[in-house]
Amino acid sequence: MFRPYKDFWRMERSNFLMYFPFFVTDDGLDFLPGVTAGIRSRCARILADLLEDISLPYDGSAPYRHLIHYHRPSRGVEAPRDWGLSAELAALLQMDAMRELLLQEQQMSPEDYDQKRNTLNRALVDTFDAYSRQDDSYRYRDLFEFTHGCSFGRILHVFRREQIEPTELRRLDEAISSLCAEGVTETGLAGLIRSISTRLAERRGSIKEGYAT
Repeated sequence: MFRPYKDFWRMERSNFLMYFPFFVTDDGLDFLPGVTAGIRSRCARILADLLEDISLPYDGSAPYRHLIHYHRPSRGVEAPRDWGLSAELAALLQMDAMRELLLQEQQMSPEDYDQKRNTLNRALVDTFDAYSRQDDSYRYRDLFEFTHGCSFGRILHVFRREQIEPTELRRLDEAISSLCAEGVTETGLAGLIRSISTRLAERRGSIKEGYAT
C-alpha cells in the first residue's frame, strides 16, 4: 500500500494510521462502499502486524513495552516504540469496523482483541502519566519524540464517554484557550501537560477499573 523510501519503511505505519479513518463511516461502524475486499484484507494484515507489538500479559513495571514500534525493524535493528502512533492505533481499535475486520480476516477471537486493546490503553495512560512526573520516569521522554498534536489528541478516544465528564472537557478547553492567548511557549505547554496528568492520575483508579470490566 505504501512504497518504501530507500528500503526504509519509516512512514508506512504513520501514513496507514493517519488515513485509515477515511475508509470507514463517520460513526466507525462500517467501511465505505468504495473500499474493496482486497483493500480490507490488506488493512487487516497491516493491523495484525501492529498488534503483534502489543505483548501480553500487561507489565505495570515497564508499560512502554506494550506500545507499538514507530516502524518495522531495519537491517535487523528494532525500531523505537512510539506513544503517538500507539494512541492513533488505540483510537482505531475502538471502531466496530476495525473489530469485525480483524475477527473475520485474521480469525482473531473477541477475547484476544479486547485484551490487546485494553493492554494498549493501559500502557498509554501509564506512560503519559509517568512522562510528566518530576522523577526518574523521564526515561519515557523518548516515546514522544515523533508525537504531534493530532496523535496526542487521539488519547481522548480511548476513554469511554462516561469516564470523561463535561466539566473536564470545558476545563481542558479553557486551559488550551488561555495557552493560545498567552502565546504557546514551552513553559506553558509543560504546565498544561502537568495539569492534564494530575487530573488523569486522580481518575486512574476508575479508568483502570473500566478497562477490567
